[in-house]
Amino acid sequence: MASLAVMPGDDLQDKIAWTGKRGGGEIALSEGHVHPDVLTITGSGTTLRGESKQSTSVLCKGLRVSGTGHTVSDLWLYNNDFTDNPADRILDISNCVQCHFHSLNLNGGYHAVAVTGKGCADNTVERISATFSYGTALYYVADGASSIHFRRVLGNQEYPMQWDGDLTVPDASAYKDWKAGTQFTRGDIVQRGQYWYRCKTGGVSQQGPSPTAYHQDIPDGTATWRFMCHAAYRGFHADTGSSIIRVDQGSDFTGPFINAMEISNYLGGQIPWDVQIDNVTAHGPIFNGLCMVDGREVEIRRFNSYARTGPGVGYGIALCGGDDVEVHSPRLYGWPVGMYVGLEGTPIFGGTIAGCQIGIQHFGPLNAYGTRYESKGRGKTVTPTQQMQ
Repeated sequence: MASLAVMPGDDLQDKIAWTGKRGGGEIALSEGHVHPDVLTITGSGTTLRGESKQSTSVLCKGLRVSGTGHTVSDLWLYNNDFTDNPADRILDISNCVQCHFHSLNLNGGYHAVAVTGKGCADNTVERISATFSYGTALYYVADGASSIHFRRVLGNQEYPMQWDGDLTVPDASAYKDWKAGTQFTRGDIVQRGQYWYRCKTGGVSQQGPSPTAYHQDIPDGTATWRFMCHAAYRGFHADTGSSIIRVDQGSDFTGPFINAMEISNYLGGQIPWDVQIDNVTAHGPIFNGLCMVDGREVEIRRFNSYARTGPGVGYGIALCGGDDVEVHSPRLYGWPVGMYVGLEGTPIFGGTIAGCQIGIQHFGPLNAYGTRYESKGRGKTVTPTQQMQ
């Protein structure tokens, strides 16, 4: 295998193309290397690695990867310019087979990590730290992608909630309706269009905030705002056609997500199936810790969810439709209702719910058929408000 040392000023894309033409090779970035645009890896067997220390090897804008047997590690990728284009992703894994991505720091983009394409299979994503995306999810899996393992991945959107070290986590009173001519105070949170904003400097609104880069003040009359997140933001989202997904080993999603984790079928088509979530923590989502709108063969074990007060705060776990669902030993704290199983018209069929530790909270209505429920929770006995059928 050829090994290339890349120095600052070298054309990194040409080096990557060089290894691809020769059936793979290792590219070792020097300390402080900066690339001004998106990089693309295709073919097979390319290894791209930077310095092990954070922030010493930097690739700007993003990385697009397809092909077989690639390894990418020890890099920092970022794009904090606002984008409303779902194709503007930091790490775009499309139609990859047996690729390994680890020890990456990702900032910005519409999605921090996106795994898509029916040609995607047997890939591993681990020890990834992702922050501050503009789109609908930090981690996104859809479009037929299969057999993906996420290990020890972190998703954090907390900074826009607490800047300058003097803003506490907001409670429900912070959420306001935006209207022109309204007096807002520091710390207020509004939704305007698709996005949430938080008031940095109090004043009277005029034209309204518009999306911009993170860490920048947005003027609005005499008030100023900071961009917070997309109104439909998730920490981790498995959507239509995705399958054989594993998220485990202490993965954590922290921030004002609409749902910290979501399994759904919004695009229409084959519903997500064979999803395993084990030893994952969700801190402070606005609505739900984990929401399943539709899924099959879903196993949720040792899911830890801690609520944040806000508008429409929902459930630690909300199961709104699916087949063969296993929930074991969740720990759900601070929610008005710890778990909600089966909305009207979208019941849960089959599976088991057992060993639930829900603090002082309780189950909501249960709409489930052929599902076994064990009432003795770990540390507290919980009783559904409606028995399973």
